Amino acid sequence: MEYGGKLLYKGEKYPIEKACGKAAFTGDVFLIPPDSDGYPDNHLAEKLLRKLAARDLTRKTIETARIMDVVPVSVKITGARTRWGSCSAARGINYSWRLIMADEKSIEYVIIHELAHIIEFNHSEKFWNVVKSYCPDYIARRAHLKAIQAEIESYKL
Repeated sequence: MEYGGKLLYKGEKYPIEKACGKAAFTGDVFLIPPDSDGYPDNHLAEKLLRKLAARDLTRKTIETARIMDVVPVSVKITGARTRWGSCSAARGINYSWRLIMADEKSIEYVIIHELAHIIEFNHSEKFWNVVKSYCPDYIARRAHLKAIQAEIESYKL
């Protein structure tokens, strides 16, 4: 990352500008303080994205859970690198903070996928029918998420 570059948030690229003090997202720009070399501090950028992920993914999960008539016991943000989300047998939902960099449709697919595990705790045909009932184009969304994964990983956060 460098100043003048861009950072992904909900599938949109926003400019990175130098900040004095705390890292912040204004809605139009990421303000990231410099590290000791004068570049945007990756640790602070990750911390900010984690905070945005916790806020936005929790809110969207609660909204979607109401529609699907399920009740997750918790929503947590993790540092997972190899999976976007997971659902525990105890109905706890976990998301990688990196998911917040994906577009809205991909985020919605992952949320529906994880909440569907509360109904059907496997990847059986019945499970995929639940996913399809709330997200008819889930195959395209899943493929798109896989396609943008490399771009998200390229930020090396």
